[in-house]
Amino acid sequence: MVLAATTACKRGAPPHEVTPPAGTAATGTRVERAGELADLPEGADADLYRAILRIADECAVDLVRPNVKCGHAAFDNLLRLFSRSPGQRQMVMLTASYAIARGDLTVTAVATHLLARAFQGAHGSVPRPPAVRKLLAQLATLPPAQAIELCPALAVSVGVHGLEEEFYEIVDALSDVRVQAACYEPLMQRSRLRSLGKIQELARSPKPDLALAAVSAPRVMGGRTEEENRQLCDWLAQLLTDERPMIAARAASFVATCGPKHLELLLREDEARAEGRRPPVAELSAYESLCSKGSQQPFGSPSKAQCARVRRLAESVAQNVAATEQDRVAAVKLLAQDFRAPELVALLTPIAQETELQLLSQRAQDVLRALERERPAAAR
Repeated sequence: MVLAATTACKRGAPPHEVTPPAGTAATGTRVERAGELADLPEGADADLYRAILRIADECAVDLVRPNVKCGHAAFDNLLRLFSRSPGQRQMVMLTASYAIARGDLTVTAVATHLLARAFQGAHGSVPRPPAVRKLLAQLATLPPAQAIELCPALAVSVGVHGLEEEFYEIVDALSDVRVQAACYEPLMQRSRLRSLGKIQELARSPKPDLALAAVSAPRVMGGRTEEENRQLCDWLAQLLTDERPMIAARAASFVATCGPKHLELLLREDEARAEGRRPPVAELSAYESLCSKGSQQPFGSPSKAQCARVRRLAESVAQNVAATEQDRVAAVKLLAQDFRAPELVALLTPIAQETELQLLSQRAQDVLRALERERPAAAR
């Protein structure tokens, strides 16, 4: 197989130098057991399996922060191979699953890290349902760090084949909420609206990590349709007044991209908060680029009246001495980015003098200097 040439590398050789195959069996204690390769499932690769064992034996494998560092190019060359040929994901999943079944924590860490990296690209083939089901069944056997790393690959594969119900049953039974959150957050990338009901259910969870992952899930849905946008935005707009600040803030950052109709709901909520001298639902960075010159939003750009209200909101927050420094900095940034005009000088000059708030003061000074450089020479 082509993998043999990729893994038989000279120790210390530059990553682009690959020697001819000279055997890829592990040179230390991790070698394939008698008859083990004969039991490889159809579609798995013996050379890749040996390479996983060799890497587990010879490389520094971090079991807590999933990472593999080698003194030779073996692992790097495997990663290059999968980045060039995403069609091999079926083989990688079958081989990784077989390696996980060996029960060696270090081998498992290498296999899951390799599989996770093989799925990092946005495009590529998806393993067939039997391979996905087998790996899904192994999820509960993995240490949390490896399970978390594996979740995106499983979520994508489950979504393609419509295996959501099986996915829910296994993930919901997990004892570690961090793993549950890591599995549910990327689910909508390929499951789309099929998983919306489950995601809405999870958003009501009393477990903060799980609820936040659910509200974050729509963010992975690239290229959403008008109907997807409508359903997601109608739901998330309801969370703008949620009593959990992080949930409301995450919903707000999505609603800002929904188009004028839903933006109106966010604006009204933030205007009411500003009137009561309360912080905005999310940082004003949620509004960034919506009103910048030439900006075109996929679901409709804000009206001129809405942009004027966004500007007034930013001015109000920037000048509100009761607001957090973080919120005021975000307001100054929004004004400088989307509403850059000479009139900002009068607003920012006193803010630049608030030396007890160093970050805010510095940000205002930076904008003032930029405005000064942009002034025509005759006007200086």
